[in-house]
Amino acid sequence: MQARAFSPGADLSVKVVIAYDNLDVARRAEAVYDRLTQRLDETFEFQQRLWRFDVLEEESLRAQAVRDAVDADIVIVAMKDDSEVPEAVRRWLESLLGRNSGATALVALLDRPGASAQPYLEDVARRGGMDFFTQSGKAAPPLRLPRADASPGPLSFLTNN
Repeated sequence: MQARAFSPGADLSVKVVIAYDNLDVARRAEAVYDRLTQRLDETFEFQQRLWRFDVLEEESLRAQAVRDAVDADIVIVAMKDDSEVPEAVRRWLESLLGRNSGATALVALLDRPGASAQPYLEDVARRGGMDFFTQSGKAAPPLRLPRADASPGPLSFLTNN
């Protein structure tokens, strides 16, 4: 894990990239993002980029998505279908591994626990030195987040304890 040092004048922006396969899961990913921003907006400035899976099939757009994700702190992959990760999304994720990615977490939003995409996403996170978080189910329970004025730990706000 790549922990950030928090010092006076440090960049406290959190860059989030969301890749999704359809509108339903995009809304679910937005809900996770909204909970983060609502809870931590006094401490961090959030920036977000959204990429639909089919757009990643276009090489020039995928290259832009790679640039966005390399600069991100959190990469969220949201999938509805219980299927393998699409090839264009795999190429996008694999491209991140060859770069100096700033991402400290890969978050998988899946329909069910143990979905067939989960082992691959876990492996990408491991190979990329990222923490891996997964959340499954259509209506995700709210993440319990620490108070914004608490001492921030690296991505401690993502835990679902």
